[in-house]
Amino acid sequence: MAQGTVKLGGGFSTETPTAMFNLGSYIPAHSRLVGLTWGAEDLGAAIGATGNKELDGSWTFPYKVARAQCLFAAAAAEVAPIDTLYARLQGRRWPRALLSRSAPGRVLPDELQSTRIKSLL
Repeated sequence: MAQGTVKLGGGFSTETPTAMFNLGSYIPAHSRLVGLTWGAEDLGAAIGATGNKELDGSWTFPYKVARAQCLFAAAAAEVAPIDTLYARLQGRRWPRALLSRSAPGRVLPDELQSTRIKSLL
């Protein structure tokens, strides 16, 4: 394999509060970077959050901001936006609402989830 031919599937762009202020550093994107994603679980730990979802299952405001900022950074860097891990699937069907129209990909919790997600597409 030639040096430099491996592509990086997704840089984690928002896992810390500091990272939120450095999203412009992905512009222009490195030639090997093909996507950016954001980390709801790690970001929550970094800000001391006790939860990240509203009662209806939608993201709380800080996470909506992180998600949107990741989308904007990916668009500006001309790479794919990749949605965050949905950590609480636990054998249930993948909620269609989580298959974002704005992000063509999603971080998988483990290898077994890829079959489940492909079955819904």
